[in-house]
Amino acid sequence: MFKGILIVVVAGALISASAGPSVDFSKDVKPSLKTYCVSCHGSTDPKGQVDLSKYKTNADVKKAKKVWATALKEIEGKKMPPYGAKSLPNDVRAKLVSRLKTLLK
Repeated sequence: MFKGILIVVVAGALISASAGPSVDFSKDVKPSLKTYCVSCHGSTDPKGQVDLSKYKTNADVKKAKKVWATALKEIEGKKMPPYGAKSLPNDVRAKLVSRLKTLLK
């Protein structure tokens, strides 16, 4: 009996590990957006008509893959935030890029 339970636990852990890290948009992405992006891309007169403040969940991001793929490209290419705006530290940028890539899979 103990062997059977152990096998089930180990198998479950392996499946979870192979699924990769999970990302919670509201917890793992939104705080960085709030700090570095929504002052320009918020609900009031968003630059480029891109309002990033309206997205609340992983599902919201997946529904707007084109918007987020473009945002990812701009962030990863260091085009956003633009010169003169609050700078995005390299470690924060790397985490944000990684998390967005995970969400967009």
